[in-house]
Amino acid sequence: MELTTWFAFFAASWAISISPGAGAVAAMSSGLNHGFARGYFMTLGLVLGIWTQILVVGLGLGALIATSSLGFAIVKWLGVAYLVWLGIKQWRAPAVPMVAEAGEAVLASRRSLVLRGWMVNAVNPKGTVFLLA
Repeated sequence: MELTTWFAFFAASWAISISPGAGAVAAMSSGLNHGFARGYFMTLGLVLGIWTQILVVGLGLGALIATSSLGFAIVKWLGVAYLVWLGIKQWRAPAVPMVAEAGEAVLASRRSLVLRGWMVNAVNPKGTVFLLA
């Protein structure tokens, strides 16, 4: 690897590491809204999502998507649309007190938390780009 390529990769990795990504925000939001224990199910979904990305890149589909401008644009805009939808949904969610009365809190199912976490990482084009690098 050329030194300039390594420095560019290092700078991009460092910049992305400073700000929390979609996965970190989703995990924090899940933990705050549904409790510490349920936050683990979101994290499980995030891990499964990144493993899906690794599988896609490992099978060569990531390179195929990266070389096809239409394919990459479709994946990118699907990811953008999903992340925007999550942001709007979170923004419009009602404020809930940190300590709710017994029976007031409506917890998301474990399955839906895992699925949400998987979607956040599986459709995030940043993962494909970095795994291809």
